[in-house]
Amino acid sequence: MCAGVIFTVITMKSRIEATWEGGSLLYVCYAGIILVAIVSTLASMATSIAVQKDWIVVICGRDKQLLASM
Repeated sequence: MCAGVIFTVITMKSRIEATWEGGSLLYVCYAGIILVAIVSTLASMATSIAVQKDWIVVICGRDKQLLASM
């Protein structure tokens, strides 16, 4: 999604600059790119944590001592 927004901003930069005086819309697009990248990174981290958390429980089975040490 972030790459799509970047591609759109690059290909339509002249139109975006002409839409609002002073190029303010271009800065809004840059802020949108940053926000999409942040959300993407947070979602990736959340998925990684969720998967790692589940795998530890599966590996340890019913052994609570092993789970606590891991």
